[in-house]
Amino acid sequence: RGAITSGDVILVVVLLLNLTGYLWYMSMELIRFFEEYGVTKKNFISLTPFEMAGKSVPNMSPNLKCPEISINNLGYRFQENQHVFSDLNFSVARGEKVLLSGISGSGKTTLINLLLGHYLIQSGDILINDCSISKIHVNILRQNISYVPQNPTLFHRSIRENILYGKIEATEEELINASKIAGCHDFIMNLKDGYSTIVGERGDNLSGGQKQRIAVARAVIKEAPIMLLDEPTSSLDKVSEGEVMDNLSSYIADKTVLITSHSKGFIRYVDRVIPL
Repeated sequence: RGAITSGDVILVVVLLLNLTGYLWYMSMELIRFFEEYGVTKKNFISLTPFEMAGKSVPNMSPNLKCPEISINNLGYRFQENQHVFSDLNFSVARGEKVLLSGISGSGKTTLINLLLGHYLIQSGDILINDCSISKIHVNILRQNISYVPQNPTLFHRSIRENILYGKIEATEEELINASKIAGCHDFIMNLKDGYSTIVGERGDNLSGGQKQRIAVARAVIKEAPIMLLDEPTSSLDKVSEGEVMDNLSSYIADKTVLITSHSKGFIRYVDRVIPL
């Protein structure tokens, strides 16, 4: 009828498309904000043990050498009706190697986090040499534990600095020895800058298997009496897994070791298997 021109129609359509795009972008940013808020809130909760652990006895420094670990009636749940495990009981003798097995969600990683003091104990107790970990300052506790996570985090620094994070004052000889035990010395030397190679943000310049080997080297160089290995070879093939564990088996001979894994290949490296 000539009320509006075709140009007016095009203008309105384009403006509506732009408005829709901006609304979509705003909604995505809102979603991202709440995701980041959730991560931040969770991390602040995980910092609680720093204030709680060992607060009543800040100067207590028990002898954790040749450690024996006892899990007594331990229970943990994330929500009121979401029990991970309850009344868990077992002990790990001095120098014993134990494999924790179980389906996903059975509480293997949760138990590792409780041992590290990342989570507060809700019921029961964890004892190291008859001393409750709630009475051991978290810094002392972690100084005596070497930990290899399932998804290791590397810093945007050199390979040398990432390994030495386990023991800042370690010598070059100790660095190379730890790398050989972890099976990463050869591939590091094949890199252009060797141990000075920058791994990138979160280790993005390396493969998953390479990152995991560096994490193992970091744990080895620490020389702690307790080793916690949470799926330490999940990013490695069977041949590489066997190579790393063969090297580790002699290194951990005098250490108390807890391993979590779905792989049956670990059975020959441990003294017994505990199902969760």
